[in-house]
Amino acid sequence: MYSQNENNSRSGNLSDDFAKNNHKTKKHHNNLKKNYFYNLIYQIFLVIVPLIVTPYISRVLTPDGIGKYSFSYSIINYFLIFGSLGFGYYAQREIAKYQNDIENQSKIFWEIILCRLIPVFISVVINSLLCALYIYKDYTQLMLIFNINLLALVFDIAFFYQGKEEFGKLVIRNLLIKSISIVLIFLFVKNQNHLLIYALINSISVLTSAFSMWILIHKYLVKIKIRKLKPLRHFKGTLILFLPTIAVSVYMILDKTLIGLLIKDTYTVFDEDGNEIIKKVSDLENGYYEQSEKIVKLVMTVITSIGTVMIPRNSKEFAEGNLSNVNKNIAFSSSLVLLLGIPLTLGMISLADMFVPWFFGEGYDKCIILIRIMAPLIIIIGFSNVFGLQYLIPLGKDKLFTFSVVSGALINFTLNVFFIKAWWSIGAAIATIIAEFVVTIIMSIMVRNSINFIKILIGGWKYYIAGGIMFILIHFLKTKFSPTIINTFILAFIGGLTYFIILFIFKEKILLNILNKILKK
Repeated sequence: MYSQNENNSRSGNLSDDFAKNNHKTKKHHNNLKKNYFYNLIYQIFLVIVPLIVTPYISRVLTPDGIGKYSFSYSIINYFLIFGSLGFGYYAQREIAKYQNDIENQSKIFWEIILCRLIPVFISVVINSLLCALYIYKDYTQLMLIFNINLLALVFDIAFFYQGKEEFGKLVIRNLLIKSISIVLIFLFVKNQNHLLIYALINSISVLTSAFSMWILIHKYLVKIKIRKLKPLRHFKGTLILFLPTIAVSVYMILDKTLIGLLIKDTYTVFDEDGNEIIKKVSDLENGYYEQSEKIVKLVMTVITSIGTVMIPRNSKEFAEGNLSNVNKNIAFSSSLVLLLGIPLTLGMISLADMFVPWFFGEGYDKCIILIRIMAPLIIIIGFSNVFGLQYLIPLGKDKLFTFSVVSGALINFTLNVFFIKAWWSIGAAIATIIAEFVVTIIMSIMVRNSINFIKILIGGWKYYIAGGIMFILIHFLKTKFSPTIINTFILAFIGGLTYFIILFIFKEKILLNILNKILKK
C-alpha cells in the first residue's frame, strides 16, 4: 500500500503528467493546423503561379505553344523522377522518425544529399547526350533548358523541413521567388516565339527556390564526421518507393507523352507572309489537356495538401505507438475529402463552360469537356491520398502502396494506348479517371481492417444531398448568366453558400466545430 505522502506524490505526478500530455497534445494539434495551413499555401502556390499568368500565357503562346511545353516537360519528368529516385517520401519519413534527435537527423540529411547526387548526375548526362544527338528534334532547345530543373534536385531539401514539420520556412521563400517569376513572365514573354524564355524563367525559378532552402539549414544541423556517413544504405528504401513513383508518372505524365507520340495528324497554318506552316495536332491536344489538368490540380490541392502534413505527423505517431491519434487523423482526413470534394467536383462540372471562355480565351473550348471528365479526380485522388500517403506510407507498408499504384499504372498505360488513338486528349482523361479509381479501390481493400471505406461513403449522405441541391441550383441559374468573371464568381458563391447552409441545417459536425472555433476567437 502507498503512504499518504506517496499517494499525494503519485497523484501530483499523474496530474503533472496529464497536464504535460494535454499541453503536448494541444501543441501538436495546433502545429498540425498551422502546418496544414502553411502546406496548403505552399502546394497551391506551386500550382497557382502558372495559373496567375495562364489567361495571359494561353493567349500569347496559344494551345500549340503550351502543347510543346507540356510534351517536352512530360519527357524531362522521367529524368526528374529517376533523379529523385523515391527520396521524397522516404527522406521525409526518415527525418520525421527522429524529431528529437538532431544528430541522427543531420546524419540522414547529408546521407540523402550524397546518395541523390548519383541518379541526378546520370540524368543530366543522358539528357544532355540526347540533346547533342538531336534525338528530341524540334524540342531540343526546351530539353536543354530543362537540365536546370534536374540540377535543382541536388539542392532541393524540402524533405527536411517537411519531416520536421516546419512548413512555414518553405512558404515564405516560395511566395517571394514565384512572385518574381510572374513579373518576369509578364515583362519578357510577349508572343509565341518567346516559348524558350517562358521555359527559362520557370526553370530558374525552380533552381532559385531550391537554393533558398539552404539559408537557415545550419540552424537545424550539427557537424557529422564524413567517415560516419553511409549514404548507400538508403538506396534500398528509396528504390522500394521509386517503383510507385514510376507508376504514378505513368498516369500523371505518360498521358501527355503518349498524346505527343500516338497522334500523327497535322494541320496547316499561314504566317504573316502567307507561307504554309505544318503543325502537329498532338501539340494542340496537349495544350488542351495541360490547361484542363492544371485547373483540376489546383482545386485538388485544397484537399491533397493535408496529406503532405499528415505523412510526418502519422509517421511520428506510429513510431510512438499512438494508434488512436492516427485513426483520428485518418477519420478527419476522410471526412474532409467528402466535405470539400463534393462541392468542388460538382462546382467544376457545372461551371466549366462559364469559366473556360474568359479564363483561357478563344480556341480552348475542348477544355470544357476535359475539365468535366477529370473533375472526379478531386475525390478519387483525395481518398487514395488518405489511404496511401497518410496510412500505408507512414506505417511502412511501402510494398502494398507500390502494388496498388503499379496496378493502376498498368491499367492506365493499356487504356491510354487505345483511348488516345480513338479520342485523343479525351481518351487520356478517361484513362486517368479509371486508373485512379482502381488505385483507390485497391488501397481501400488493403486498409479495410483499420479503415472502413464503405462506412465512410455511407456516412457522407449529408454531403451528397447538399451537393445535389447545389448542383441543381447552379445549373438552373446558369442559364440566366453569360460566361464572365463576375458571373462565374457569383454562381460559385451562391453554390458554395447553399451547400454549407444545408450542412448547417443538418448539423454537420466538422462544419459546426469550425464555426464554434471561429465564434470563440
